[in-house]
Amino acid sequence: MESKKSLDVHVQLGDIRSWLTVTLGLLNSLLFSGILFGWASLQAFLEDEGLYLDLCSDLSAILSCDQRKDRMLYLYSRGQMFSIFAYAFLSFLMDRTGPIFLSVVGGLLETLGLLLLAWADINSPEFGQMPFDIFDIAVVMTGVGASALMVHALTLAFLVPTSRFAMVMTLANCMVDGSAAMPALLYQLYRLGMSRQGIFTVYASLCFALNVAIIFSWIGPNMQKLRLKNEEESSQSSQSSQSSRQDETNQSAPRLHGLPLTEQCRSFEFSFAFVMFVTQ
Repeated sequence: MESKKSLDVHVQLGDIRSWLTVTLGLLNSLLFSGILFGWASLQAFLEDEGLYLDLCSDLSAILSCDQRKDRMLYLYSRGQMFSIFAYAFLSFLMDRTGPIFLSVVGGLLETLGLLLLAWADINSPEFGQMPFDIFDIAVVMTGVGASALMVHALTLAFLVPTSRFAMVMTLANCMVDGSAAMPALLYQLYRLGMSRQGIFTVYASLCFALNVAIIFSWIGPNMQKLRLKNEEESSQSSQSSQSSRQDETNQSAPRLHGLPLTEQCRSFEFSFAFVMFVTQ
């Protein structure tokens, strides 16, 4: 009887820890996974600071300065391009690397990118004697880090009961979309009188602290739960694949679920998802 009670307590504590990880992961996605999605506010922030103002020959017509607009567009395009490729690459590696790796990579890159946005010299954005724009590096690091955090969010739903899987996965996607509002919030703080250095330093510190908490919450029971879930799904997929050869209508899991990557890449579902991803 006592052993049964201790087992129940262990299960309950495990459930609490799982939901804690899910909550932290969703909060992480809301705060940091879609900063570049809110580029309009971030661009206004940097323009008010005077970034690339030297490209405008007529300072009385700043709003119509095409050179500055083009440079800002280039900055955003580079960040988005690296973010998209990083998202695709990390998605392929997700099952092999695991959520801790994604949180480490995402947290570090996002933190460093935000610190560069905080302390880089607006008037001299070149990186030392090298022909690199420090803001290019900052935006690329922020975009790649955000992609890692987006991919990390996809693992959270596997920590909760099956009946809550769809809810957590939906929330994860909503948090990514909602994070586009964060640059607008930062810009409002700037307009209220806070400095760029102060805003982005606090923001970067919060990113670092939150990802450290997430990493520690994954260690132990949650990683074991995820590993067992992967093994269980691989076993179910193998059985489903064998049964599908006999009867296509009697499958216990989605057709591609858990199959090797080479088989998934040859499927219609993968082709459709790839085209949607590229065109988006």
